[in-house]
This record gives sequence, structure tokens and C-alpha cells, in this order.
Amino acid sequence: MSRTVIPAPGEIPRTAPAACYLLAYLEEERLCVYAPDPFGAWVGRQLPEAEELRIETELHRLRRSGDRVGVLEVRLSADGEQHCVRVLCVAV
Repeated sequence: MSRTVIPAPGEIPRTAPAACYLLAYLEEERLCVYAPDPFGAWVGRQLPEAEELRIETELHRLRRSGDRVGVLEVRLSADGEQHCVRVLCVAV
């Protein structure tokens, strides 16, 4: 399984935009996706159906393989622009 290294805050150049990560897991076979808010709390998010399907498929793959964590990149649109967002998929 490939691993993604998340740099420490001091390693991120100040001119770089803040990285956005989402957390995803299955709860009672229902997909749950959360994003951090500016205050450090996690809030639920609704994603486009195609991206939710990709995430759910990855979570089922993780369960079958016995792996616990995987990372997917999804493209989301906001204000007419597309953004690449990493999703931390956790098999619980």
C-alpha cells in the first residue's frame, strides 16, 4: 500500500495554499465524510455522487484486503474552479 507523508506545519511554505483533507469511513454501511472547519472541528460534508461512489468503493476494498487506511484524490468544484482534495479513507 502506498503511503502519503503529511509535512509538519513548519515544512509548508507560507505562500502555499492550505492543504485540504477529508476523512471518510463507513458507519453501519453508510458513507460518512467529514472536513475540518476553521476552528478545528470536523463537520459532515456531502460530495458529488460519483466521488462518493469512488470513496465507498475504496473503503470496501480496504476492508476486503485487511488494510486500514488509504488515500484518494478527488476533484471538487467550488466557485467555478476545480480543486484536488485528498480523502483519508479509514476502514473501521
